[in-house]
Order: sequence, then structure tokens, then C-alpha cells
Amino acid sequence: MGRIAHVAALVFALVIGSAALAADPADIAFWSSVSNSSDPAELRAYLHAFPHGQFVEIAKLKLQELGSATPAAAPAQPVHSTAAPVASIEPTRGTWRAIDRIELDVDASNLGAGSNHRLIVVPANTPDQVGDANAFSRVSIAITPEIFHMTLPPGPPGDDQIRLLYIPQFSNRFVVAARARIRVLPGEPGAIIAEALAREAALSGPLGLESKYQNRRVKLEGQFLQSEARTTFAGWDLAGRYQNPQKYLEIYIGALSTPVTADGLPSDVICLMGIGTGTLARVTALKPGDDVIVTGTPTTWDDYFGPSVIFDACQFAH
Repeated sequence: MGRIAHVAALVFALVIGSAALAADPADIAFWSSVSNSSDPAELRAYLHAFPHGQFVEIAKLKLQELGSATPAAAPAQPVHSTAAPVASIEPTRGTWRAIDRIELDVDASNLGAGSNHRLIVVPANTPDQVGDANAFSRVSIAITPEIFHMTLPPGPPGDDQIRLLYIPQFSNRFVVAARARIRVLPGEPGAIIAEALAREAALSGPLGLESKYQNRRVKLEGQFLQSEARTTFAGWDLAGRYQNPQKYLEIYIGALSTPVTADGLPSDVICLMGIGTGTLARVTALKPGDDVIVTGTPTTWDDYFGPSVIFDACQFAH
């Protein structure tokens, strides 16, 4: 014990001479309670509680004298990694039409510890920071932290990015976990994309849609989905126009891979078109996915049609 006493005296002199004013009362009190102990567990407890304490060297020497050549390491403290978990976004191609939904494979399976996982398509120069979380949630698509294939509405024409954002554990801010670059081609000048009109109708409701577009003729662009020839019956006022028995066409316009809504909201547009010379042949020649540009008047939307936005007095734009 003479070696310990000598070192203890030296360390004590250094502590008193250079750090007395910075002494930690808790450190001193703990050491006082175990300094004369012959139990290695009590000395290791001191090292764990004060790994940088004033009496660490003395405690280690006492452990060696007591037969423990290597004191047990203090339990590791949990460390929250700042490295972003690995996630990926892989579009099936790099260039898309304005009327296309974007197909992509998503791997968000490593983000399960976080929350509020969302996808969005934005111009490539858009800052990563999310300023208004509520507004961002309204315009982005919620996803689950899994591996899956899905489609997204197209972004604005030009160079865009698909971004996967989420809120990591122990945080309250969105961060970008993955991104992929795409290019969206411009659509018909002045035309409304059919899927965008359906989303607008879902937000505004039938009356809001009718109020905005009443007696207003607009241009619409989208993918041809299907068509049906029908005949009205007497007394049926379809969109305020087809009141007497006559033949007409229903042309469904939207995007082929648009998910069907489960809440009764419209996801496509029905173009109501009279059967004129050449019209039936032109519609018959269309294939699903073909680009269709028409003019007409959005009137309302109704569950009778699937549900769909009704586009009345419809004609091919060119």
C-alpha cells in the first residue's frame, strides 16, 4: 500500500495546488465514501459516475492493488447518430409528360423510427427546408416507411426533384431522406391538366367548381382512358343540355395509373360530346394513354359518373 499512499499524496497535492477552486463537491463526497473500500465494485462505480473526476488515477491504482489489473469499462452511453438513415427513390424513367403520373420505386424501410413520411415533386431549385409544415402536408403525399411501388401526380414543367421527407426521432423538423431528379415536359399552352381539375373539384366541392367555371369555356388535356356511347331518355336533364332522347359520348380523361379514391371524390373528368361527323371514328381510334386535348365547360361532379368531373359541351381542340 506504500506505492498507493505515495501516488495519492502526489495527486492530492496537485488537486489542492491547481484545482481546488474548481472542485466538484459531489465528486469529493463520492470518493470519500469509497476511498477506503476494498470492494472493486465500489471503485468501479466511482469511475462510472465520474469518468473525469479528480480521483480517477487513485481509483485505478487501488483497483490494480486489489487484483483487478484492468478495471471494467464504464457502460457505454447511448449516442444518437446524426447520420441520415439510408432511403431511396427510383423513378422508372427520367422524362415525363405533363399529363403522366410519375411511377417510382420507394425504399423507406430504414426510416421507421421517424414520423410523417411524405413525398413531393418540386422544382429542382426549391430549398430543402420546410417553412410551413401544415401547408407542406396538404400538398405532399403521405407514405409508410416500407418498400413499395407507387405513382405521383406530375410536378411543374421543367427540371424537378422527387423528395422523400420525414421527421426523425428526437426532432420536430422535416429533413430530406432521399431525392431523385426528373424532367417534366410542358403541356398544351393554356390547358388545364385533367387530374389537376379533378383535385381542384375535390377541394372546392361541386358547388364551388360550378361557381368558378359557370359559363366559362376552358381547354383540358389528359390521357384518354375509355369511352362509352349512350342515349339520354326523355325528361333527363344531363348537365343542363341533354334533355331529349339523343345519342352522346362519354369520354373519360385523366391518367391511367391514378389511384381510385375510396372517399367518393373525383379522380378523372368525363367529357360529354355529341356524336357528329367523324367524331365517333376519331374516338374509336384512341388508345388508353393517348394524349387528348378538348375544350368544354366544367359544370359539376357527381357520384353517378364514378365519381367524375362533368365537362360539358365537349369538343376536340384540334
